[in-house]
Amino acid sequence: MKTEIIRKNIPKEWSHTKLGDILRIGSGKDYKHLGAGDIPVFGTGGYILSVDKELYDGETVCIGRKGTIDKPFYFKGKLWTVDTLFYTYGYSRTTAKYISHVFRNINWVYYNEASGVPSLSKSTIESIKISLPPLPEQTRIVAVLETWDKAIELLSKKIAIKKVIKKGLMQELLTGCKRLKGFTDPWQSTKLGDLCAISRGGSPRPIEAFLTNKKDGLNWLRIGDIQAGNRFIFSTKEKIIKEGLKKTTLVSPGDFILSNSMSFGRPYIMKIHACIHDGWLALKNLRKNIDKNYLYYKLSSQEVQNNFVSISAGSGVQNLKKETVSALILEIPSIPEQTAIADILTTADNEIEALEKKRKIIEQQKKFLLNNLITGRIRLPEFIH
Repeated sequence: MKTEIIRKNIPKEWSHTKLGDILRIGSGKDYKHLGAGDIPVFGTGGYILSVDKELYDGETVCIGRKGTIDKPFYFKGKLWTVDTLFYTYGYSRTTAKYISHVFRNINWVYYNEASGVPSLSKSTIESIKISLPPLPEQTRIVAVLETWDKAIELLSKKIAIKKVIKKGLMQELLTGCKRLKGFTDPWQSTKLGDLCAISRGGSPRPIEAFLTNKKDGLNWLRIGDIQAGNRFIFSTKEKIIKEGLKKTTLVSPGDFILSNSMSFGRPYIMKIHACIHDGWLALKNLRKNIDKNYLYYKLSSQEVQNNFVSISAGSGVQNLKKETVSALILEIPSIPEQTAIADILTTADNEIEALEKKRKIIEQQKKFLLNNLITGRIRLPEFIH
């Protein structure tokens, strides 16, 4: 759906204009010009390296010409762009900062002109119409949106710091390098297969013949349903008919699943009943000598993840075999110490999740303000007459 960036009923001080009438568009150079130097170089993937010559010195807004066309960015200073980017300059009746916000509100995918690699043309960008307020109102709109940007940036920094702290805690507590006060008992070496029953998932084939939209269908969990960083599985996108159960593995709330191919070795705790395909290992029937939350963090630790890499099989796509995972040796403390360690790490995770939820709310607020302020739906108080 096309993003609305122009409205018929705009404030009387505003005007309709084409982007080509208020800015100039240039195209970056190819890679053969790149070399050592002090000027940043940007491509569609972000910062690349530096060059010893200057393309433009000022305030620019860049957007992908080919490839990544939906992530414009603002830059102030000397800039060199590669040939997969357009850059804007020579602004009339507007500023680069304001245009950068306008660009972020455009559904660039709608303007894609290629069936293969996404691409834009200079003429297409120039022809896009926007509703343009006077410069003083543009400046105030930018100031308001930057307030939200700063809040998002501050939360992002806090989240990054919390994650570093948590990583350090995991390294110290899960390896026994640092013991919690009151715990002195030696840790025990135990095979993972002695802590739970490990089995491999399976897939009825062809899977399309078993998919269903009926409510009584069984949840069908795919790798693509999982978001990086999640601890728990609460839902699946698809279901299969009950006949498919003969060819797959059913897991229940409280069971672990472990990805055994592609991004292998990542543990998740089930909160629902679901069937898993052969891209998963199921860890069920946890023994009494292992705390569920502690096991999650232990399997997530860098130490165990490195072990998974060393025991993975396959010259192309690597995967984990049930037998090698079962034989993996873990050093584990007593249940009380496991619980105490897991509580500390869970608290750290909860703090990170709370900050991420807050950031998401502010990002949604920013998106709402962006769409409404630059289209004139919402006016700032000092511009309402």
